[in-house]
Amino acid sequence: MILHLIDHWEIASRLLAKKSVIVKLPTSVSVTVVQITANLRYKQKFMNQPSPSPKLPFSKAVASNGMLYISGQIGIDPTTNSLPSTGFEAEADQVMKNLGDVLHGFGLNHDDLVNVTIYLKSMGNYSATNTVYSQYFSGNFPSRVCIAVHDLPLNANIEIAAIAKTK
Repeated sequence: MILHLIDHWEIASRLLAKKSVIVKLPTSVSVTVVQITANLRYKQKFMNQPSPSPKLPFSKAVASNGMLYISGQIGIDPTTNSLPSTGFEAEADQVMKNLGDVLHGFGLNHDDLVNVTIYLKSMGNYSATNTVYSQYFSGNFPSRVCIAVHDLPLNANIEIAAIAKTK
């Protein structure tokens, strides 16, 4: 059974309990496969979202048992497929937008995050990170850790991985 939904795939899971179902979202969002089990626990694998390298061996995000685990996002602008060249703040802002795009693909937003891990190539960017990061939340901030690293993919200066609670 294929259902066309925009944000509320969880409604379908309640209606179709104890069945396996394919939920097809508009291609601009994602293609989502949901397996609904008898106890209403679900596993969902996020597939088909644009990526700088579709051959990398990981998913952008995986939802399981009410949580969404989001792989590290860097500041690749999906329209140019490159990192912003206008400074660290622009790169950090793009990372947060990319994180938001993944969240929106699941009907969530930044306020649904419960844990965030930030990787910085320079702790000298810690203050700028906080300035950009704080603009994306309207309620309580998630728990967070910030780690200085030697290098990041594609010579990025910041990468953010996160966990969100699904609705």
